[in-house]
Amino acid sequence: MSFKIKRVFAVVMRHFLTVIKPFKLISQLYWVGLDIVIFGFMSKSTSSVIGAGNQVAFICLFTNLSLWYIVPRAAIGMALTLYEDLIDSSFVGLMATPLTLLELVIAQITIALFCSTINFAMGFICMLLLFGFNVFSIGIVLIPTIISLIISSWIIGIYLVSFSMFFGKKSSSSLYTLPWALIPFCGVFYSVTVLPQVCQTIAHYIPMYHVFDGLTQFIKNGTSINSAILKSMELNVFYFFVAIAVLTFVFKARKKTGLTRLEVEG
Repeated sequence: MSFKIKRVFAVVMRHFLTVIKPFKLISQLYWVGLDIVIFGFMSKSTSSVIGAGNQVAFICLFTNLSLWYIVPRAAIGMALTLYEDLIDSSFVGLMATPLTLLELVIAQITIALFCSTINFAMGFICMLLLFGFNVFSIGIVLIPTIISLIISSWIIGIYLVSFSMFFGKKSSSSLYTLPWALIPFCGVFYSVTVLPQVCQTIAHYIPMYHVFDGLTQFIKNGTSINSAILKSMELNVFYFFVAIAVLTFVFKARKKTGLTRLEVEG
C-alpha cells in the first residue's frame, strides 16, 4: 500500500488536539519547570558555598538540564499516543483503515517532535527568567546535539510503543520508567566516571551519554564535540533499525493473536 501523507496528518491532528488541551500541557511542562527550579537553586546554593570556581560546573548542569527533557517527554509522548488509542478503544478501528504501520510511526514521531519542542522551550524560558542563563550561548554545537537527542527520543519512543503494543493497557504504569532508567548512565547531573566500572561500560552503549559527555568537555575544555556526536549518531542508527524491527515483529505477532485483545486486556 502506498504511503499517504494525508493519513499521517490525520493521526497527527487527532492527537495534537488532545495534547494542546490545558491540563495536558500542564502535565507536559510541570516536571520540567519543577526540576529546573530545584536543581537550579541547588546548584546556585552550592556555587555560593564553594565559590566562583564552580561556575563552569553550573553552566554544564544548566545546559544538560535544558537539553535532557527533549528525550523522556518526547519518548513518553509517542507511547501515550498508542495508549490513549487503546483506552479510547479506537486502535482497532484505526488499523482497520488503510493506515500503515509506517504512517502510524511517522505520525507518532511528529507528535514526539512537538513534545520535544515545547519542553525545550519551557526549559529555556525557566532558565532565562530565573537564572539569566541562555542555553544558546553555547553556540552552534547545540544544533547537532539537539538533533542527536531528538533521534534518541524517537528510538526510545518506538521501543515504548512496542512494549505498549505487546502488553496492552496494563503497560501504562511502565511507560515512564525506561527513559528515566537511562538517566543515571547519561551523565546529565554528574560525570559518569563516579559510577562503578560496570555502569561506565553500560554508559558507553547509550547515545545520550556521548552527547552530554561531549558537551560537558566542550564547555570545560573547549574540546571538539564532533567525535562524541558521531559516536552517538552511530549508536542511534543501529538502535533505530533494531527498534523498527522489534516494532514490526510485535505488530505482526499481535495481529495474529488479535488486535482487539489489546483494548480488552487491562
